[in-house]
Amino acid sequence: MEDLWFGIAINVSVSAACGYAARQWSRQWPLHWVDFAGVVLAVALVSYIAFVWDHPWLASWLPFSNLIVLGNWLPIFAAVLIGLTCRRLRGRPRSRTIAVVLLTVVGLGALVRPLFGVVPTCENRWDGECCLQSTSHTCSAASAATALRRVGVATSEAEMARLCLTRDGTHWMGLYRGLSKKLSSPWRIEVLGTKTLETLRSVSQDAPAILTVELPRDVPAGWKYRQESGWLPGVSHSVVCLGPDGDDQWRIVDPANGLEHWSTKDLLVLWQGHGMWLTR
Repeated sequence: MEDLWFGIAINVSVSAACGYAARQWSRQWPLHWVDFAGVVLAVALVSYIAFVWDHPWLASWLPFSNLIVLGNWLPIFAAVLIGLTCRRLRGRPRSRTIAVVLLTVVGLGALVRPLFGVVPTCENRWDGECCLQSTSHTCSAASAATALRRVGVATSEAEMARLCLTRDGTHWMGLYRGLSKKLSSPWRIEVLGTKTLETLRSVSQDAPAILTVELPRDVPAGWKYRQESGWLPGVSHSVVCLGPDGDDQWRIVDPANGLEHWSTKDLLVLWQGHGMWLTR
């Protein structure tokens, strides 16, 4: 957890510096300037949420195991708003104190939220080289264990659930953390953010990819993944892709069932375009 606490310390330091700067700069501003700065800050926050927050390309900007806290800039926005609030409510100390306390709690809460909760209790179930998930929340952890074993790294579902910060599921940044903690040079993680088969054609059993898949809500009730495999529409799932097997087949390790073969048509329906490829 040292990497997470170090990332939290960096985030808090940057947030404090930004908040202090906003407070100092705005001390002599007229109130309409402060109000305008608040509007600009709100627009910046909406833009951050829409175009930056939770986007896969953050991993290329911040390729560190503590990405899940370094990539969370909500505390920075909260700190700047605190600085502006101190100027806007200068003559109302009680209201200012309440606002500052609430914004601090919200900012810090958003930052440390990934650390809350209990890691699911896992078993150590394997079908050959395929790690099978032992809980309904650990498909990503089991997929990570399978992918890592393919590149010669020994681990388990339980260890990956802990490293990936799995709770009632696994955030992709948590999965990135777990893989980062186990991999070393020359291996690296390429985060996939577009739905293209060209990248997947480079995937192999020795350089697997973990894919985020989901059964669309509009699929027919009798479709095999819904009827035979028990997939629920709209619920995300993680699988391991071991590359193509012929012209129209793909080797897929589903942590719920083991090794399967999917057609290209099925893969394109189920794959959401996101994933992580272990490559050199």
